[in-house]
Amino acid sequence: MGAVFNISLPTSWAELTDKQLLMVFSLFASERSAEEVKTLCLMKWNGLEVLNEHPQNNFLVKQGKRKVNLTSKQIQAANATLDFLDTIPSSPVRIAKIGRHRALPADFEGVPFEKYLYLENLFQGVLHSSSQESSLPLGGAGGGSYSKCPKSSTIANISSPPKRNL
Repeated sequence: MGAVFNISLPTSWAELTDKQLLMVFSLFASERSAEEVKTLCLMKWNGLEVLNEHPQNNFLVKQGKRKVNLTSKQIQAANATLDFLDTIPSSPVRIAKIGRHRALPADFEGVPFEKYLYLENLFQGVLHSSSQESSLPLGGAGGGSYSKCPKSSTIANISSPPKRNL
C-alpha cells in the first residue's frame, strides 16, 4: 500500500483566508493560467513539494517526511476542488487588512459619498494610466505599471480626501 496524503482545500471564495486571497490575487496578477494558479495553491496550502518529475507525467511529491508518486491526473482531480477560482465570486471578496490598514466594507455601507467619489476617481486614474502605459512599446515608460500614478493615491491618503469648496 502506497503513502496517502490528507489534503484540505477551500471550496469557495468565502472560505479563503487573507493570506490565501493575497496569494491567489498575486498569482493571477502575474498572468499565470488558472490551472497553474490552482496547482500552486494546492501545493502551497498543503505543504506539498515536488521533488522530481518522472516519465509519463508522474511526480515524486513530499509532504513532511512522507513521499509518494502522484500522476498528473491525480493532481488535476485535486485541483477540481479549486474550480471556483475560475469564476467571479457572487459576493465581494477582498483582503480584510493590509499592514495597518483595514478594508472598507465590501458593500461600502457607511462610507460617505464624498470618500466613495474620491476613491473612484483614484481608481479611474490608475486604470487610465495603466491603459496608456500598456499601449506603449515594452510596457511603457519607466517599466512600472503604475509609474504615472499620482502620489496622492497612496493608501494613507485615501482615508482623508481633500476638502473642496463648492
